[in-house]
Amino acid sequence: MAGNPDRMLRDAVLARVARYALAPILYLAAIVFAEVSARLGLLWVGIAVDGTALGAAIRSSSVDDGPDRAFGLAIAVVALQRLLSLSALIVPLDGADRYIVVGALTVIGLALVVGLADFSADDLGLVINGRVAFVSALVVPLGLMMGFIYYSIAEPFPLVTDARFAAVLGPSLLLTLTSGLLEEVLFRGFVQRAASARVGTVVGAVYTTVLSALLVAGPVTLPAIAAVFVTSSGLTVLRSATGSVLPGAAAHACLSIALLLIAPFARPGGIFG
Repeated sequence: MAGNPDRMLRDAVLARVARYALAPILYLAAIVFAEVSARLGLLWVGIAVDGTALGAAIRSSSVDDGPDRAFGLAIAVVALQRLLSLSALIVPLDGADRYIVVGALTVIGLALVVGLADFSADDLGLVINGRVAFVSALVVPLGLMMGFIYYSIAEPFPLVTDARFAAVLGPSLLLTLTSGLLEEVLFRGFVQRAASARVGTVVGAVYTTVLSALLVAGPVTLPAIAAVFVTSSGLTVLRSATGSVLPGAAAHACLSIALLLIAPFARPGGIFG
């Protein structure tokens, strides 16, 4: 006896949704829950949840293949980065040292899993040509502007206490490599490519935007949320439009430099005020 066509179609749709959407949603929920827990003072809960997400992603990537495996590996690196970031809060490190330690360990993890996923430099968006260089130069002032805008909303502590060129040069290079290049390779390079292969180009881009935006530290206010999502969306669009993460890395680095090294001293009463 033939089955009900409508029911068969519904079951097929639900099975497809469960296969392609359930795991990404659960990973997203777990990582965001860890961030919220940490901000509420439940640091060890956040660390435990990130560790669980890391273990689950590694296990998933060990039994899956193709796009599922690459996506699991990408999520594993995100969970690792967040686990390291939260764990670093326990250790008595200043801001710059924390960036160095977390960044170096994340690079090691990223390098390992990129090899396992068999991703090339082009897959990660490490592409440079005349068009990419031109767009990268164009977005530098936009990144600086967004840094000043976000500072007016969040007012984070500066990374340094001295605005002299010699004092900010090293931290500027550090932010360029970590907040700029590393985060863009991780999110707009690895995660966006892996998510797009798993759930489609548009959904993968949206997923990357939401994930990276929800992991940005800052006040939970409407202006702050709007600024973060606008920035994250812009970085994702740059990756999609140019095929490279370098314009986004340039914009992201300039945003971080303006936010943590320039704006705090340019405000009224600051060194330049």
